[in-house]
Amino acid sequence: MCHPAVMIAFTAPQAGAQYVGQEKQSKATFDHLKEKQRQTIATGADAARHQWQGVNNRMAESAEAANLDVRNATKKYMEASASARTSSAAGNVSGQSVADVTQQFSQRFADYQASRMQNLNWDQQQLLATSRGIQAQYRGRIEGSMFAP
Repeated sequence: MCHPAVMIAFTAPQAGAQYVGQEKQSKATFDHLKEKQRQTIATGADAARHQWQGVNNRMAESAEAANLDVRNATKKYMEASASARTSSAAGNVSGQSVADVTQQFSQRFADYQASRMQNLNWDQQQLLATSRGIQAQYRGRIEGSMFAP
């Protein structure tokens, strides 16, 4: 049997080497996880940015389409209204029937405009909800990549 001092002399350097090796392995694992987390967050940020850009583009396109629709309807309303007034003047028609037709054109236009703006509002609300979903997904990616060192 070996003397305890000799055993300590042999095992102490071995234990020290194991400790140094474990410490290096632990640091390498930590560095790898930290880099993986950084990459996950960067990829998530890029994905969220592209999704938000798409939502913002869709919102702008939706608003522009609604405005174009209302402008076109306004033009048609003005043309139809002018045509009705011209026709009634040319036929010497006046009075309540002309006022009724003009009022009817005006009401239809107002109804269309209100309906189109309501549809735009619904589109915008849906796109805002999509944007909130993108934010939640991004937060989930970040939280999912977290680790406790």
